[in-house]
Amino acid sequence: MRRFFLFVALLGSLFANAQNFEGTITYKLSYTIQDKAFLKNFPTEMVLFIKGNKLRSDITYQLWETDAKIKATPVSQSKIVDLGTLSYFELLSVGENKFFIETTTKQIEENLAKKSTTPKFAIQDSTKMIKGYLCKIAVLTINYQEATTGTYVDVPLTIYYTEALGNKNIYIDQDFRVINGLMLEYTIFARGIPIKFTATKIKKKKIKDTEFEKPTAGYQKDIEDKETRIKYLLNTGK
Repeated sequence: MRRFFLFVALLGSLFANAQNFEGTITYKLSYTIQDKAFLKNFPTEMVLFIKGNKLRSDITYQLWETDAKIKATPVSQSKIVDLGTLSYFELLSVGENKFFIETTTKQIEENLAKKSTTPKFAIQDSTKMIKGYLCKIAVLTINYQEATTGTYVDVPLTIYYTEALGNKNIYIDQDFRVINGLMLEYTIFARGIPIKFTATKIKKKKIKDTEFEKPTAGYQKDIEDKETRIKYLLNTGK
């Protein structure tokens, strides 16, 4: 039996217009869970590509069977965002299955309209240096739905963000949209599991425009609702 974990929350959290910065930011992903067998199906790194008003976040990992004799299935997830048009598309590959999922400006606006609450954001007095960038410390309180009970609870998240690598409203349709900068250290919840992101490398470099282009072949354009596709993959692992 496969245990498939779709990291939509991870990729969907990283929307940044990094002012004059062009390059990559590498994040380490760490977990409070100590079960090594369970964590085999989890990624340990994410790379964010930034160029102008566009960015791409990439995560790759392996999907293991409980039977160790069966080869692992490679999984990759990418999210490509265009802040100029306020839209994005996702690329999801699970083994030989490849899907293209697009979210339009209108859909983003509709999703924001459905949100009943605005995250509470409180900047703290202290600061912290991360990879040479001065970061402000803030506590972001989100209204989070617990995976087991389905009830909503307020969850405070401590984040470290720098205004040198971002500006206001850069996270478009996420709880982090109230932040005036780019986060270099933070924690999110993905299907009830806390995952900590820490920037380990920030590298200025030229990024090819092709990194942000839509694929012309090889991907199935998803005509189903994204949630339907997620449920399908979670249930079948195919």
